[in-house]
Amino acid sequence: MSKASTSKSVVVIGGTGGLGRAIAQYYADKGRYPGSLQALVEDGYLRRLPYDPFTQQQDWVEVPAEPEPDSQEPPGIYDVHSASDQQSLSGALYSEW
Repeated sequence: MSKASTSKSVVVIGGTGGLGRAIAQYYADKGRYPGSLQALVEDGYLRRLPYDPFTQQQDWVEVPAEPEPDSQEPPGIYDVHSASDQQSLSGALYSEW
């Protein structure tokens, strides 16, 4: 893997970490997960969605939360992964991070 790809790996970790922190803060404030990543922008938790450094798109894969028992509401977004089909230095797909 090239140095550029290694740098992108660091950006993916940081990018998903920033999204993860925004999701966690949303949950702490509202008691539920956001229904979409766009909700984080609309509600002021992010200025804009970051671009995935491998796909060059705002195409993060949303990971749904577990449904709350006795709740009729959709579970929302718990986490995100890169949409890239490329492999990291460890051999794992970025989409599995």
